[in-house]
Amino acid sequence: MRKILNLIKCEFIKNYTFKKCLLVLLFLLFSVSVFTEFNLSFSNYQYDSKDLPFRDSTMLAYYQKEVKENPTLENKFYLNYYKKEYIMYQKIEELNIVNQESWQYKVLSRIFELEQDLFLIDALLENPNITYGDKRNEFRKSLDRVYEEYDEESNDLEMLKMNKQKLKSEWEELIRENKYYKYLEYHLEKVDELGEDKFEQIYGSIFNEELRNRNFYQKMIAEKVEEENNYVSLNIHQLSHIYIGEVMDEKEYNQRKTYYDFPNYKSYVRYENEMIRYKKEQVAILNYGIKHNTAHDITYSNEDNVYTHQYTTSKHLVNSVFHFSIIVMLLVVLTSSGIVSSEHNKKTDKALLTTSISRGKILFSKFLYLILHAYIIWLAIFIIFFFYVGIRYGFHDLFTSKLVYFNGSVHEVNYILWTLKDMIVYSIPIIAMISIMFMLSTVTLSTTITVGITSIATVISAVLWHFIYKYKLFFLAYTPIPYLDFLTVKNHQENYLKTLRKINVLPEVGFLVCIIFVIICYSISHFIYVRRDIKN
Repeated sequence: MRKILNLIKCEFIKNYTFKKCLLVLLFLLFSVSVFTEFNLSFSNYQYDSKDLPFRDSTMLAYYQKEVKENPTLENKFYLNYYKKEYIMYQKIEELNIVNQESWQYKVLSRIFELEQDLFLIDALLENPNITYGDKRNEFRKSLDRVYEEYDEESNDLEMLKMNKQKLKSEWEELIRENKYYKYLEYHLEKVDELGEDKFEQIYGSIFNEELRNRNFYQKMIAEKVEEENNYVSLNIHQLSHIYIGEVMDEKEYNQRKTYYDFPNYKSYVRYENEMIRYKKEQVAILNYGIKHNTAHDITYSNEDNVYTHQYTTSKHLVNSVFHFSIIVMLLVVLTSSGIVSSEHNKKTDKALLTTSISRGKILFSKFLYLILHAYIIWLAIFIIFFFYVGIRYGFHDLFTSKLVYFNGSVHEVNYILWTLKDMIVYSIPIIAMISIMFMLSTVTLSTTITVGITSIATVISAVLWHFIYKYKLFFLAYTPIPYLDFLTVKNHQENYLKTLRKINVLPEVGFLVCIIFVIICYSISHFIYVRRDIKN
């Protein structure tokens, strides 16, 4: 054992030069910063309204001039439009609204729309025969909307105007109070007053989540939740999007199987049971978060349809460290792919072969060095990632507990230790890819071929589930390559789920495939290395 440790130490001394370490660290810092900023830019429905007041003031000046020179209804409409929009965005800045899915933004947008409707209703009261051209613009869309409601109100424009003024006053009162539970209370009262069909006709989809989750929203009203970004509220919103279905019996499945993408009923059952289990775990974590007003760090896939109220914590960002398994593998390839081939070609391995250390131990020490090398790189990424996100977006979340589901209940665990544990577990695909690289280096004795093949396999691993499904390359699911970015499997990403429906590839299958490849590839490397040395 001591001899193997000494050999590993020699590999580190030989390969870890100051220049190489500095270059690797600079590359990791660059990768982490680019990835974090890019990832965050797509994490929330945010917008920048800084240029909007300037735009509106410019358009105001333009239409003030247009109305003086050509006082058509359309020009007057746009003059009113940009006046009211300017006021709306001033209110948005005053309330510090940064999310277009927030309830305040919805209310302000609705008030703005009502103001346009009232302007046009007044115009129709003066001249009931307003016409417009063929151009499809905001003026025509607003007028069409008023005409449609005008017909539904039995041509009673005064009544329509009165209803819209009343509605506008109610929504303005909600903004003045600026309390989320008041917004919920108002809508639930309207549902009771109007009935769901009439309510949806008037309010559209603006409150569809609350309609489906009345009990949860009554709880928020009872607790007087004033902020929509309260974790109770956020978790309830996300919980409202999760639908847990039931497994159909075979007869029902056969009647509806044209709607499903499964090869047979057994495949459907396995898939559905896996998804039901996965969603029940999510529901348990969300309910725990609601009860304890705690943030989770669940990452949803495209098929979960949980976007409207997704929130981002520092944990969400740091969890992306698992996507860096591809970077880890690339760095191992670029720095150590010639661990066997280059030594053989330079004849530097002869010094080792003449010692009393067996060839098997020499080879095993090189393989262990590659694994430790990968762990060191990944640990360096985690440290850099952790501090970059903490400095950039705050350390508080990173030192709070992580919510995890195991043994039938939700537990709070140390986030850092749990993430490090997961890094060890999800390193199995990296070790499998290292074993493939190691085998190529041993068998071909060509660093160029090893770098080329392994680099290509590593890069395409990020999109391989998409190609497996699109081009029906299902045999690739039984290789380690698509599992390298194992977070795709862990988070049930869309293309993985599509393949799962076809061939029932579960995470456990991925682990098993990777372990089998490690054993096979290392065995081949050992056999070739020993036999080649004997021949020489």
